[in-house]
Amino acid sequence: MTRSCSCKIRHMYERAYVVAKCTYCHIYVDIKIACHVRIFDFPTKCLSFSSFSGANVSKVGGVDAKTRHKRLEFAMEERLYTILKKARIVTSSPNSLVVLPEQRNGFVYIEDNDKIEDEDEGVGFFLDSEESDSNKRSFKAFLNSHVIDPSERPSMKQWLEASEAVFEVIMRLPEDDPARVAMNAYANADEKFSEIRCQKALPQAFAAYKDGLQEHYTEDLHNAKFIQAMSLFSMTARGPSSAEYADLLAQECASHWKGGRQMCEEVSLTGNGCANRRHKILADESVNGPLMPHNSSVTYYSACNCGRKQAPRDDPFTLAEANWKFYADLEEECCRELEHVAVPIWEPSRDVADEMQSLALDNASRRVVKAAEPINHILTEDESSRKSLPVFASWSLVHIGSSFLYAHNTGVVHPGFLNGAKFLHPWDIPLSSKSATYDNLKTKWPNLAECVLKRPNTELVAKAFVGFEYECPEGHRFMAQGPHKAMRMTSNSGMRDASRMLSSDMPLYVTCPACGKGAKSRPAQLMRVHIVTPKAPVTVTLMPRVQPCPDGPVFNAGWPEPVRLAQNSLWILRLPFIYCGPGGAHLPPGETPVEDANNGRLFKAFIGTHEDYREQED
Repeated sequence: MTRSCSCKIRHMYERAYVVAKCTYCHIYVDIKIACHVRIFDFPTKCLSFSSFSGANVSKVGGVDAKTRHKRLEFAMEERLYTILKKARIVTSSPNSLVVLPEQRNGFVYIEDNDKIEDEDEGVGFFLDSEESDSNKRSFKAFLNSHVIDPSERPSMKQWLEASEAVFEVIMRLPEDDPARVAMNAYANADEKFSEIRCQKALPQAFAAYKDGLQEHYTEDLHNAKFIQAMSLFSMTARGPSSAEYADLLAQECASHWKGGRQMCEEVSLTGNGCANRRHKILADESVNGPLMPHNSSVTYYSACNCGRKQAPRDDPFTLAEANWKFYADLEEECCRELEHVAVPIWEPSRDVADEMQSLALDNASRRVVKAAEPINHILTEDESSRKSLPVFASWSLVHIGSSFLYAHNTGVVHPGFLNGAKFLHPWDIPLSSKSATYDNLKTKWPNLAECVLKRPNTELVAKAFVGFEYECPEGHRFMAQGPHKAMRMTSNSGMRDASRMLSSDMPLYVTCPACGKGAKSRPAQLMRVHIVTPKAPVTVTLMPRVQPCPDGPVFNAGWPEPVRLAQNSLWILRLPFIYCGPGGAHLPPGETPVEDANNGRLFKAFIGTHEDYREQED
């Protein structure tokens, strides 16, 4: 229909009446309604005539007025029926909120514009006069067609008396008067029906919220279950009481969750949530709950600093637990008697005198050098330049003993190593022909001096061994055959020289070959570097640098210069279990590490060598 035609129809018809039979009293015995017939008054400006395509009212002047009314009323009936059905006000159930009259009687009446001011049209319905013309179109005739029992139609006297009584109650009686309270109870049928529907929907929605919940659960799960419960509530609740009962549902769900069922929201450094109920870890905390440590119920297996003892460990929630406390506890059982290279840490001053002594005077440049500032994470290269130091050591460098402790035919004899994955790579370090002479070697290194005499024109090399050890969360340990490749050897024969590995960045994470493939596969982390220094005039130095993720910070142990390792000895460098910088912890990759993917690396050239014929044999 065109816009002009719609405007013309709106001008002609100003009011529409809809009659429906209420079924409150048939459903709820505690609600009493005197009149079963309800009249809904719709101003036509609230209705869209252009959407009544079946009315065929575009040709307003082509049909008579009675036919025009019928078509428009029929179209409006169709639209209203669709709306009421979608809103579930009209259903096929006998308990339907509203029952519409049969189609032959119709339930929509549209009043002409010129009849709105006719007061007799409304008053005449209450007069005890007979209808002069039953075929005459009028609102009185329309309403009479829906009144089956004449007793349902009050007389004018009854109407006036009832109106005066209602006016007295509404306008003059106080709010707490019993008559007014009783009238409100009968008059607010819609609110009563809404309240009954909401009272039924509330326990159903609350039961849906509690369904499947654990003893303790997080706020995210609480919010998800509450949304689920509110969605179920909105499908059943109707009317003005919905908002009030929705608030009650929110309060009940929140009270249920906060009544001792809140889970601790703390997340471990490996990304697992604490499995305990809400608690406090310090006695002076304001958090309500018992005093207990965090626990995610996840257990890992790790070896100690020297690698000779394995033990289960709890999922760490602090960096000190991850990189220092676990290894310090195991040292009491295994590594305590071994020689350790000190890792720089911050030490607090005991008193003012110590604080004054922390200021040192550099005689060379006459500059005052302040004491280091404490940090609670691993030292980064940027912080090294600012004289910052961590409050605990996340690295470890242990001198195991003589190089004879490693047998190349049996490999590393430590628990947890996979079969065929426990051998170190040989590393041939060439010696300078000018320095490696018989006279320089005969006193301290007679075995090398003898080689010079027997093969004077042959390049002399010093034999060392290097191995990169990876460890998965289940305690599987293995050496690397190469970058991104786990070792699988039946014997030490065919081992390649370590020079190629030392000239490449080593990945921080590789796939553990013992944890299965696909969904069962797990990443293994580079945890130790085994070094056997040569029995030769060669000093091996260490300066490890690790970047745990692309574009992430570069971590180091804090040594101001490369650490010199004693000759003819076995050393083990233990790397941090968790890498945590100023921006937080850097977690291992969630998926299986892909070959050549940069998921973290140990930078190449962290091991250096130089010849030193003054070095005393260890």
